[in-house]
Amino acid sequence: MIRLLPKPVHKFGEVKDEEQFDALTKKPNHITAAITQTQVPGQDPVFDEPELNAAEKKMPGLKQFLGITE
Repeated sequence: MIRLLPKPVHKFGEVKDEEQFDALTKKPNHITAAITQTQVPGQDPVFDEPELNAAEKKMPGLKQFLGITE
């Protein structure tokens, strides 16, 4: 007998502040990453590339969620 389990559900989201981020890091079923973003008025945001790549390894699909195409 084989029991097929549903695929894990991955949902991405952004947190409002450090307090909310810290609360999520304590939940065992959540994967978190902090990515530095620089925003210049009138330009697209720029993410810290090493942080973004590390987060993408932990959470495949993150760049797509953020609208980043390579």
